[in-house]
Amino acid sequence: MSMVDVLGVVSVISHVSTLRTRGRHAEVMKRTVTISNARFTVLHPNRDTGPTVDVVLWGERATAFPAEQVHRDSGSSPRIIIFVGTLVRSYANNVSLSGGSSCKWYINAPVPEVNALRVSAEPNHRPVIWDQGKVAAESPIVAVPEHKKLKDIKYLHPFENKKKEWLVIVKVLKIDSSWWYNACKKCLRTTKPHGDTYKCTNNSCDNIGSPTPRLNTL
Repeated sequence: MSMVDVLGVVSVISHVSTLRTRGRHAEVMKRTVTISNARFTVLHPNRDTGPTVDVVLWGERATAFPAEQVHRDSGSSPRIIIFVGTLVRSYANNVSLSGGSSCKWYINAPVPEVNALRVSAEPNHRPVIWDQGKVAAESPIVAVPEHKKLKDIKYLHPFENKKKEWLVIVKVLKIDSSWWYNACKKCLRTTKPHGDTYKCTNNSCDNIGSPTPRLNTL
């Protein structure tokens, strides 16, 4: 999954709602921010996404968004927003952007693209609308996986966490013959051939059995 940045005029904001997403037992908070004249500022700088696009903010990002201030300030001028670090989602033939813990926003930032969009939006400007019905009309969709650093998941057991999802951004420094290894299923240390099976090289483990191929990370 690649992240995209998007620029647009804030037109509709929903209140924070709580829902239970598919495949999860905990409830999650969400807020939808609808922007018009949206443009992807990185991947497709000249591509118009259509009349509007929804940016769905999850968890702490939903509550941290300054909705009341944006709504109040929109009474005098357009609120031009840049969302950074969103993921493209498709549900029921509708495309939206999803913002998790790595998502950030900048409102009326002093950059040429924002200034140009504000000038073009001012003649037909309307204040931001509070959308009371958007929450009830939406069907449950899967939230963005929690953002983690590599060090946070490096030593987690794959079988105990195979149903969990995280978003980890890494930089590949080099790929060679040692990018993976046969790991011990018990302690995740390196194994070596032992007859027709494998034996753990960890002296305090000495587990014998079939290994699990595992990514070798620094």
